[in-house]
Amino acid sequence: MKAYKKEYADLRVLSVGVGIYPEPKRWTPTNVFMWAVKACLGFTALQLLQKTLSVNTTSMEQLRSVLFNDIQAVRINDTFDQPEMATDLLEANLTKLNMLYQRGWESFAAHEKALRQLLL
Repeated sequence: MKAYKKEYADLRVLSVGVGIYPEPKRWTPTNVFMWAVKACLGFTALQLLQKTLSVNTTSMEQLRSVLFNDIQAVRINDTFDQPEMATDLLEANLTKLNMLYQRGWESFAAHEKALRQLLL
């Protein structure tokens, strides 16, 4: 508030996540390659990183809602639980990445009204 010389009532929060997806389970050439990368990095290290990022975002959103519940906020972080949406941090399949990109636009469209209200 001090840096921008704004009042508390003028604050707005827009929180944009990457979405929630199931973990990939199939053995495809891409997944075999990713398995090799994960093996080099250590399965537990990558899984720990993904879990840490997920827990951090969830806890920060909960903390924001408890401490700053009177500040207008919109959180965009939809869940895509269809099996074809399974992905992780090392996704390299361009077709799937394009599908994820399209879901991002759909997510924006679903939240557009709330965004307009927040930003106007």
